[in-house]
Amino acid sequence: MKALVVYDSVFGNTEQIARAIGEALGAEVLPVGGAQAGAPEGFIVVASEGPLQEGELERAAAWARQIAAR
Repeated sequence: MKALVVYDSVFGNTEQIARAIGEALGAEVLPVGGAQAGAPEGFIVVASEGPLQEGELERAAAWARQIAAR
């Protein structure tokens, strides 16, 4: 299974969680800024992590909308 974990982290906590998930899945792990240029084509599982700001995963949600619009 080819998996991708995309994360956004302000203080590093979410990055640690994303990397642990990636290690457990044997997944590629990228910050949301690094993943924006690429798309998740060829991946079976795509997971996204990010800090909640006023109840929304702002950057991760924007990345997901960009991918969905293709």
